[in-house]
Amino acid sequence: MPSTRGGGRHDLLEGLEDSDDEYDPDYDEEESASEDDLPQTFYRDRAHWIEDNLQDIEFLYRHFLEEGRSIMGATFFQTGNVTQFAQFLYRYTTPLSE
Repeated sequence: MPSTRGGGRHDLLEGLEDSDDEYDPDYDEEESASEDDLPQTFYRDRAHWIEDNLQDIEFLYRHFLEEGRSIMGATFFQTGNVTQFAQFLYRYTTPLSE
């Protein structure tokens, strides 16, 4: 039985731009400070990695949802979003990221 707590939003594959990406603390579109002013940290590395690989991450996320829902049903990964998926990918596929 599908979950009724989703609020009727079943179009996650339609547009990724309306996810919680705008609240990602690692992403700074305007680069408010120059590269030399801030120390290199795990969070800045992850943000740059996500920016560099955004198209591949979106492609993997769409297929992750499609395959997961075809196997496990409509409730698969219903509380997750593309930002959490990208952070998971970075953490477990990048050496020394922990």
